[in-house]
Amino acid sequence: MTEERIARLRTHRNNIDRYRRLLETELSEAERHYLERRLSEEQSAMEMDLSTVEPPPDYGRTEMTTSDRVRPLAGDGPTTAEIARRLGIRYQHAYNILHNSGADKSNRRIGARQVGLLAIYAQRRH
Repeated sequence: MTEERIARLRTHRNNIDRYRRLLETELSEAERHYLERRLSEEQSAMEMDLSTVEPPPDYGRTEMTTSDRVRPLAGDGPTTAEIARRLGIRYQHAYNILHNSGADKSNRRIGARQVGLLAIYAQRRH
């Protein structure tokens, strides 16, 4: 039971107890009628709260999310595009997952063409 639901039930119970105590006192007919109506309403509301079924808590997911499937692949060395193709998702989705987890740059394998361009760039700088 959630804390909110427990608080609601406690409030109903307290109201019911209060109305019962008040009904034991000396009251006018109008006051008695009002309290009996409120008591009935409060009891109905409490019964309704008790009869509603809460969804069971999700203690453990059995299915992996897309993010759960993308992140481990980043350490295996494939590029973002290869990960996206392997999992059947869009490149941008795979990129966003890796970028937000910090695995996009450090764990990406670069192609031969990119290595060549980096070597040329490095030679020009010296």
